[in-house]
Amino acid sequence: MSKTIEQIVFGKSKFNNEKLLNYGFKQYDDSFKFEKKLSIDNMMLILEIQSNNVIDSKVIDLDVNEEYLNYKFNNKLGEYAYKIKEEVINILEDIKENCSIETNYRFDQSNRIDSYICKAYKVKPEFLGKSNPSSGVYRHLENRKWFGLIMNIDKRKLGLKSSDEIEIINLKITPQILEEKLKSIGYFKAYHMNKKSWISVSLDDSLSDEEIIRLIDLSFGLTKD
Repeated sequence: MSKTIEQIVFGKSKFNNEKLLNYGFKQYDDSFKFEKKLSIDNMMLILEIQSNNVIDSKVIDLDVNEEYLNYKFNNKLGEYAYKIKEEVINILEDIKENCSIETNYRFDQSNRIDSYICKAYKVKPEFLGKSNPSSGVYRHLENRKWFGLIMNIDKRKLGLKSSDEIEIINLKITPQILEEKLKSIGYFKAYHMNKKSWISVSLDDSLSDEEIIRLIDLSFGLTKD
């Protein structure tokens, strides 16, 4: 699945709420919204940043009060659509520069878990390069075995109906605990790993940090030798 303009521009950026407000965003419950008139015809860019760091932008043709979609297509763009896309990207990049910081992952819990692993085990994530730049591997310093893998994937890959993004951590686990955990919300059969000895754990705050940390410590112990 190809990345959206928002994913390409913002990547794993984390937004500062105060900076968003100073930039001109307005806060509505758990989201921030920004509107800016484009220089091309009567077009308006509307950007929404939700509390879970899900970002959505759209361009509205104010003359007909309809969304203009052509600039979002990845195939060859006409001159008009290209100019709109270029201006939208410039605005998004300015917002990124002025309102965000770069983090290892997109979502808050992922970054908290990353911070725990780095401090507890003195290791940093190893990102998998061009094939999967948002996936961070955690290895033992001695034997170089993996004990954790944080990934950003489409929820449908876990059997969920939504096409939204989710971040998960894959952890080594015992068969007994695996069977027990798969009955609970937030746990899934391991994505892209051995489903008999690994488990995928959601990092969307449906589980407490403490519960996930206990499983990280278990995974570290199981992969130590």
